[in-house]
Amino acid sequence: MDKNTKTITNIAIAAGVGYGAYLIYKKFKNGSLGQPPVAKTGAEITKEVNEAITASPVPVDEYKVKVMKLQALLNVGVDGNFGPKSNAALSALYGGVFPYGAVSPSNVTKYIEDIELKKTPSQTSGTDAARIARAKQVRETLAVKKTITWTDNAAKIKILKKDSLGNYNDSGKVLSFTKGSTKKITYVDKILSNGIIRLAFQDPTMGLVYFQVSPFSFTIY
Repeated sequence: MDKNTKTITNIAIAAGVGYGAYLIYKKFKNGSLGQPPVAKTGAEITKEVNEAITASPVPVDEYKVKVMKLQALLNVGVDGNFGPKSNAALSALYGGVFPYGAVSPSNVTKYIEDIELKKTPSQTSGTDAARIARAKQVRETLAVKKTITWTDNAAKIKILKKDSLGNYNDSGKVLSFTKGSTKKITYVDKILSNGIIRLAFQDPTMGLVYFQVSPFSFTIY
């Protein structure tokens, strides 16, 4: 076997190993593509990812598989390389920012999960389980990042005051926000059984107070 033939053989073997690793990963993840976005079904996303893997001239690792899925969710070309078009689509979805930073192995799953929730309101946002899942994600993120940005207009949200017995009472005051406005949050007080989240913040006149909203009503940057 000459040098060139050996090189070609090695490349073919590497490609086969990469595709085989993906099949093993897919089998053990058992449906990790999750809930479908509004524009596409899970089967359509899987098909796009599989076609991209087959067409790839180099081995596809687990990270690239996730990037391909993210691209499919964003309705951009699926090739495993998160380039300018993919970045533009992601930035547009979040109002011109990247809430978890540039796409990387450490945050690609967060983006996928976030976008799946954002893009399936009819399938997920109206259910208790979906709100609870989203609220838990919010609680984790707000432990580090303390500012929320409203994704729609919000009017007359009751401000609650906690008494000495631990009861949450109507303070008689309300909050109103416009889409894109921000609010500094002190901490997540509680996730209710229906997935509504109770947030605490410091009011300049009342001190520590609370309000309750759907975790789908805002994003965190």
